[in-house]
Amino acid sequence: MDGQVFLDWLNAHPDWITFAVAFLSLVESLAIAGMIVPGVVLLFGAAGLAGSAGIPVWEILVAGVVGALLGDGISFALGRIFHERIRTLWPLNRYPNLLDQGERFFHQHGGKSIVLGRFVGPLRAIMPLVAGMFGMPAGRFLLFNFISALGWAPVYLLPGYGVGLSVSDERTVPPGFYPTLISLVLLLGALAGLFSLLHWHVRPEGRFYNWLVRHARQWAVVRLWMRRMASYRHGYPEYPLPSLLLALSSLVAFALLALLVVHGHRIWILNQWIAGEVTVLQALGVRSAMAVITTLGDPAFLYLGFMAIVAGLWVTGRHWQAAVGVMLTGLMTHLSTSAMKQAFGIVRPDGGAVFHSGAFPSGHAVGATVLTGLLATFIARERPRRERWRIYLMAAPFPLLVGISRVVLGVHWMTDVAGGWLWGLFLVATFRVLFSPLDRRPVWPGTQGYRMVLAVAVLWLAYAVLRLPDTLHLYGAGITLPS
Repeated sequence: MDGQVFLDWLNAHPDWITFAVAFLSLVESLAIAGMIVPGVVLLFGAAGLAGSAGIPVWEILVAGVVGALLGDGISFALGRIFHERIRTLWPLNRYPNLLDQGERFFHQHGGKSIVLGRFVGPLRAIMPLVAGMFGMPAGRFLLFNFISALGWAPVYLLPGYGVGLSVSDERTVPPGFYPTLISLVLLLGALAGLFSLLHWHVRPEGRFYNWLVRHARQWAVVRLWMRRMASYRHGYPEYPLPSLLLALSSLVAFALLALLVVHGHRIWILNQWIAGEVTVLQALGVRSAMAVITTLGDPAFLYLGFMAIVAGLWVTGRHWQAAVGVMLTGLMTHLSTSAMKQAFGIVRPDGGAVFHSGAFPSGHAVGATVLTGLLATFIARERPRRERWRIYLMAAPFPLLVGISRVVLGVHWMTDVAGGWLWGLFLVATFRVLFSPLDRRPVWPGTQGYRMVLAVAVLWLAYAVLRLPDTLHLYGAGITLPS
């Protein structure tokens, strides 16, 4: 396939762009074709044409997800049908080492290899095939495939779409936009690195963990606290030091941010600058996508999500203590956020045109962080320590996107969202600390946790679809509603 000829034809026939994105996503994910066709380049070009043509970003993302699901589904079916005979088929018979690498990756990571492998170039197109070869249950494959497609589509399509938007937009990007964007990305990377560093070193086999335990035992009060808060699930005391440090650091960071919001001047210059810059994004057609994403933090959905987790904890093993803890955490999320909104009294960027409540901290950012964090911690607890970071990494984009959507929609300042993330982390970490002495048996072993994630995801999709007209009307027309 001559890629330039194809893109030129697509540019002359923009009505086919969405279909082309779905088709290219299918081909890129298909075991055999994905190894021959330059799908990444063509997807970037097609997404760029979509941006320049003004096609809504959500339409392109949905097309990418659907195409990826179909391509991986076909590959999985081929693996189930041909099994070991797949090695004799062209072009796989020309790359036996690649198939061997896929097998080792699958045996090492199990179901997660479907998610992780999608972002590993050489393995991306063969992991569903390998999963089918080794008889992975279809339901489990569909779950991991759905999660991977949701993460894959934005990563592969949004860069090209953004380039297309910037080329077609007559407005010039304000001075300092890209340096500031890079600075924010580097800051997020530094925070992620710090979290990873704490995760690896504050564990029973880590030096820092043992140093803390050794020095803490010198104090009688601390020794008593450690005995009461330890988990003895594995027959020896496990202290919730990572969660405790996360809770303390999040609380301190939130307090410092709150001081800057109340008494700082420069922080408001930054807030107003960011609020002005996102008007570029609003004008470029991403408002509808942000309105859909922001429903992940809607109070109504959060209530449903917390109830689903509570029901899942009870149904899967009568974990009534964990269920009560989740209910109390959800209640504390609502009460504490509402109280702080009232206490700080920060006015929203839109002056309260959509919601009347205070701005700081963002309730959507808090709620999405707590809901996602609780799911992630329950799942990660049942995995080996060396693998838990992957669970948190896969969970992080959801509260991040919800927070960004609040800024793009113009209903929150950036500091509101940052405060929401920090307060949400504090609540999740506090739950883990308090739940530690009650953590005596597995909560969601095996794939139960992933099934719970799928249930919550389906719940959100149903909620988002049912609420779509009202959501678009609310954030598009600026109707005044009580919050």
